Amino acid sequence: MIKHRPLLLILLIPAILSGSAALADNETTDLDDTVMQGSGAPDLSTLKNQLMEREDQINELMDQGLVGITNEGLYSIRGDISPMQSKHVQEQNDDLKAYYDIVAKEKGEDVEKVQKSSAAQMIKDAGPQVWVQDEEGDWFQK
Repeated sequence: MIKHRPLLLILLIPAILSGSAALADNETTDLDDTVMQGSGAPDLSTLKNQLMEREDQINELMDQGLVGITNEGLYSIRGDISPMQSKHVQEQNDDLKAYYDIVAKEKGEDVEKVQKSSAAQMIKDAGPQVWVQDEEGDWFQK
């Protein structure tokens, strides 16, 4: 199995947006303690944990060509998968969207900019033969 680590960018988004050097795996940012007040939304730390819990399952689906990375920093189902796998992909995308929203608000950036920046990093970090989407929306395998 090819080991993809595109979600490691989750730890790098604040650094990418601020223009600073990449954070080490064990470093945290002041965004880690952010909670969406009054919304009931999870904080960044909780979102990161949830995203990382599903990472191996998502990577396996990408290895099989069943899931690809969109130009919006999300995952897209590209083949026949089980209802449970589909649920994992949807949950992953929901958590990614929530994460992008929080980071965008904290950095004063447009959420689309955060997503596009994240997508570029995810696509760059994806392993060979993973389906990815270019800026025009066309799919290709790396």
